[in-house]
Amino acid sequence: MEAIGIILSLSLIFLSATAFNIGVSFYKKEKEAGEYRKFMLFIGIFCGLWCLGYGAIGLIPYFIVAKIARIISLFGIIGFLVAECYIIIDMGYKDPVSALFYKVFIFFYAISDWIIFSNSKVDSFVRIGSWTTWYGNMNFERYYHLFFLASMIVLMTLFAIVWFINSKYRRTKKFIICLFFSNVFIILGALPDTILNVYKLPAFPTSGIGGFLTTYLLWYFSTRYNSFNITLTNLSSYVYDSLNVAILALNDDDRIQLANNYAKAEFPNIKRGISGIGDVFTLTDITVNELYRKVIKLGEIECRGISMQTGKKYALSITAIYDEVHDPYCILCAAYDISKEEELIKQVTEANNAKSDFLANMSHEIRTPINAVLGMDEMILRESEDKKILEYAENIQTAGRALLALINDILDFSKIESGCFEIMETDYSLASLLNDSMSMLVMRATEKNLKMSLDCDSKIPSKLTGDEVRIRQILINLLSNAVKYTKEGKITLRARYNAIDDEHINLILEVQDTGIGIKDDNINEIFSNFVRIEEKRNRNIEGTGLGLAITKLITDLMDGDIEVSSVYGEGSTFRVTIPQKVADSTPVGDVNEKYIDNSKAKTHKDDALFTAPDAKILVVDDVKMNITVIRGLLKRTKIQVDTAISGKSALELIEKNKYDLIFMDHMMPDMDGVETYNKMKEEGTPNDDTPVIMLTANAVNGVKEQYIEEGFADYLPKPVRGKELEEMLKKYLPKDKILTSVQNMQ
Repeated sequence: MEAIGIILSLSLIFLSATAFNIGVSFYKKEKEAGEYRKFMLFIGIFCGLWCLGYGAIGLIPYFIVAKIARIISLFGIIGFLVAECYIIIDMGYKDPVSALFYKVFIFFYAISDWIIFSNSKVDSFVRIGSWTTWYGNMNFERYYHLFFLASMIVLMTLFAIVWFINSKYRRTKKFIICLFFSNVFIILGALPDTILNVYKLPAFPTSGIGGFLTTYLLWYFSTRYNSFNITLTNLSSYVYDSLNVAILALNDDDRIQLANNYAKAEFPNIKRGISGIGDVFTLTDITVNELYRKVIKLGEIECRGISMQTGKKYALSITAIYDEVHDPYCILCAAYDISKEEELIKQVTEANNAKSDFLANMSHEIRTPINAVLGMDEMILRESEDKKILEYAENIQTAGRALLALINDILDFSKIESGCFEIMETDYSLASLLNDSMSMLVMRATEKNLKMSLDCDSKIPSKLTGDEVRIRQILINLLSNAVKYTKEGKITLRARYNAIDDEHINLILEVQDTGIGIKDDNINEIFSNFVRIEEKRNRNIEGTGLGLAITKLITDLMDGDIEVSSVYGEGSTFRVTIPQKVADSTPVGDVNEKYIDNSKAKTHKDDALFTAPDAKILVVDDVKMNITVIRGLLKRTKIQVDTAISGKSALELIEKNKYDLIFMDHMMPDMDGVETYNKMKEEGTPNDDTPVIMLTANAVNGVKEQYIEEGFADYLPKPVRGKELEEMLKKYLPKDKILTSVQNMQ
């Protein structure tokens, strides 16, 4: 008995350390799990105390110290049960009042048990050789403790049933069932020392083992069936394994590192880290070595292969994935079964759409936290007086804008690939287009001491019909490239035209720089996807290799043409020719003189465009940080701001209050922004005539028109910029509530 007892004590101490580690590691790693990670941290800590106390008793020769260890262990048991109860209550009860009531009741109930059962008269300690144990006295305190344990198990069962009934998803119900049965180990672990106490025999503290097994299973089920959050990690995993396309990920040594479920079913003989593309397919139009050389150079290639196992024919899409320094991180091979030629188009289209849609969705999700980062950073820029802090904040703003540009490039590129990119033609002013494009880059050019000039033919028609947004995007891409790759000298934007007929012209836009130039051998590669020429030379220049590729794709979609001429070391000229319809043949005039140099741009601390202390608006967004950003950006306008974090709470405020303007987020759980807007119109509220503006991270081309068709007054994409927000407010707020800077001084 002595040897068994000592082994048991040592085992419990080891399990206590493991339980602590489970709780802490889950809290650090599983950040997507929200509040649940705190409960798992407490579960691990309390289980550790439970096992540590009982393990220490057996090794302590002094009874007074052993009694203290018993009290610690009892605290761990009670804390463990309370934490587990709190998990189930939080997940099962949507009503916060009911949840709080049950939590308070359980807390005080647990405290009463700990106080009563901590009585030193409950157990009598004895030494059996070198091992310490106890005889349990069957008195009121023990009966109360046994009743407490039984009632807690019953309560947890009842709470779990409520959670089970309220759950919509099978994965959540599966988790609840697993959680319920894991508690069986607590009961089984507590049986030996309970029975031994009844027969007045020395106790074996096996309940700690039961507690640890329950903790381990809770951790396992929590990571296996994550029912509490939808994350990019989970989403990409489901997409990866649910595609009906074989996906193989290989390193640069042609060794397969990952294969999705479909690939494993199609090619069961794949050996991770051993098999390569040449072991799976017989390539019909390229060698394996040539395949790798081309894919790393071009970014993506298409080829054909025949399965060495089944003889089926496959179309292979091979893509190079690059890391932050543009080294090949891995090679992705998507294999489409084309044994039946008539299904080829359908399969390739579905696979490309899945890839592009996933990129687009990922880009959309990333824009939401960027909104919070840039918004809070702008608050620092506006309110801080510390020069060092302002310098840090400016760096954050620059990096954030660069990241946002990257996301926008990915979004545009994926939409063009999937065929969802549309050209939206409207009438526009050529002078405004040129001025706006120059103004957006003049600050960056000024920082590098570069001169920017505009050279526009005064005879070009003043108003044209075309996609102004996309032409501006082309100009900004070309001007941005010129600024990045020019160290000294000047950048010139030229606008020319030639007539096609009485109603159409070819608009010719040129961007000329005095930058580093392009070698003749590299000119044919600059419009390829994810390609940046002379990586070693230009490693300090930010970029993804997508800007010029997107410019080329957009130009092609508008039936245009792009050319480049360059002298290496002296500079480059990009020339874009786009057919446009003439909306107003009046000559544009001397635009060069009208161009305003905005090099002395306004700072973040400038006054607001206006104030409107009597205006009242509602901001609806399920992300509290986004609401904080909007509040901060509007602080200086003195506008009264109400907020809601769900469609339901927004409707309650809309029914009670009259607002001058409502900003509505789109992607919200339970009831999204469009559903909330339609519900608001159906029910009739004091805000029937209030303009509602869609505030969303969905920045896909054409989405503004979709929102306006739904009835929204306008659309403001995230990340939100302070000036754009103020301009939107100035446009839609009642004029009598807007005070200009002059009125503010009066």
